[in-house]
Amino acid sequence: MILKFPQTLVVIDDDPLILALAEKAFEHDYHFSVVTFTDACKALSFISEHGVRFVVTDIRMPDCDGSELIERLRKLPFGVCAAVMSGNMDLTIARRCYDMGAALYLKPVGLEQYHAIAQSFKKKILLWNHYLETVAWDKNQHQPSGRESRKRILLVEDEASLAEVVREFLASDYTVEWLNNGRAIGDKIKWADLMVLDINLLDVSGLDILSSLSLEIGSEIPVIVTSGFVSGENLEQSPNVKAVLEKPYRIEELAACIRTALS
Repeated sequence: MILKFPQTLVVIDDDPLILALAEKAFEHDYHFSVVTFTDACKALSFISEHGVRFVVTDIRMPDCDGSELIERLRKLPFGVCAAVMSGNMDLTIARRCYDMGAALYLKPVGLEQYHAIAQSFKKKILLWNHYLETVAWDKNQHQPSGRESRKRILLVEDEASLAEVVREFLASDYTVEWLNNGRAIGDKIKWADLMVLDINLLDVSGLDILSSLSLEIGSEIPVIVTSGFVSGENLEQSPNVKAVLEKPYRIEELAACIRTALS
């Protein structure tokens, strides 16, 4: 589904003044439809029920810390973009939020930070629409290759909306199986000709998956790694890793990396 404005944006904070300022900035200046909450659990129910894709939240709430909320958002069957704000940043919680793809902002948050958040969300909307338009164009222009010659792609990605689009795009040329968690890989690694691996999975570290591949004799499967941020780890030192793509990536980039890795 193509995303159009105004998109609903949920803002969660226990300070009514901050909620009022955020509502004014995002609704009047950046054309989002803003819904505010002081209760994270009620906000989560609203987000789930209405399919909200954009969330700004305080890192510390009475009923739920920021990392717990981000983790719950990632388990929803659609992609959610989140920004986390805090005036007293707990580094452990902040790191967990960052590892799960949330952007971090220090309070007091002013117009400059609101502008950065809004522009980041708008960029995600443009990217999502580009994915969908690329898939639609590919369906109309491209003739699927024969089933007997298809390579098999194992897509390991816990962001359901992104996985859906990537799988649909690649299906013209490859047989694609999607897994939403790393623990399900098991013997499927022997079935696949290539794996596309999100390094920031909820259940197991992608780095651990790469380490297990390097220790397994005869496991030479090429891997394309995707990540919400560029880690300090030199991922390309792994013998299985053929490319590293930072999210948000263009879907043509992924397709080109797969063709190169399989050639």
